[in-house]
Amino acid sequence: MGIYAALAGQTKAEVLAIYGGQGFGQSFKPALADLLVDKLGPVSERMRRLMADPAEIDRILAAGADAARVIAAPVLAETKRLVGFWPGR
Repeated sequence: MGIYAALAGQTKAEVLAIYGGQGFGQSFKPALADLLVDKLGPVSERMRRLMADPAEIDRILAAGADAARVIAAPVLAETKRLVGFWPGR
């Protein structure tokens, strides 16, 4: 119920209102499988494309590292200042 509700953007109560009393195996289980395929299919396809292109993975990782450095630099500089390191070290 929780997985279906999260993926469908519904509350558990809403899901129960739709599928309650219909039998787990006859209505809810197939609906959950369809929803999972619908939501996770694009993720799986993207993963296949990335695995076929290691250079793209390297580019994505490098971009993430650059973004992390920008965020971390002022924090690291302030930490070094507080600890007593000379600027630039």
